[in-house]
Amino acid sequence: MAVLALWLCELRQQIVRERVRQMVGLMTAADVMAAHRATEDERSQVVTALCRAFFDDRIYRWSVPDDDQRRRSAALFYSRFVDACWPHGEVYAAGGGAGAAMWVPPDEQLVADEEAEAFGRDLVESAGDEALCTNGAIVPNAR
Repeated sequence: MAVLALWLCELRQQIVRERVRQMVGLMTAADVMAAHRATEDERSQVVTALCRAFFDDRIYRWSVPDDDQRRRSAALFYSRFVDACWPHGEVYAAGGGAGAAMWVPPDEQLVADEEAEAFGRDLVESAGDEALCTNGAIVPNAR
């Protein structure tokens, strides 16, 4: 019986590993080492990689519980975020679209002060109808 349980555990691990490979693509160490500043042609791949990476995030799933709405929301959210980071020149792609990273350099702001409120509102509104904003916080299914 213990051998069967061990075999089932190993089988489950193999299935999980294969599912992860299918979902995000298999990034090798060489892919990671080949990370580079994303080109304009790779912009949509960066958004797609970020959407895939955070789709099942617990907080995001809690905020936007509907899978279809979360897909739409993620596309809007990360498109806006990539657009905001792009002028800073720190948006990276790797693995033929399987991975991405972005950041804002020290001592720089993501967006200008006069754009910050509208940018934040756009990000919160990207959650869609399944999540409502109350006092600046996303409250899932609050109606």
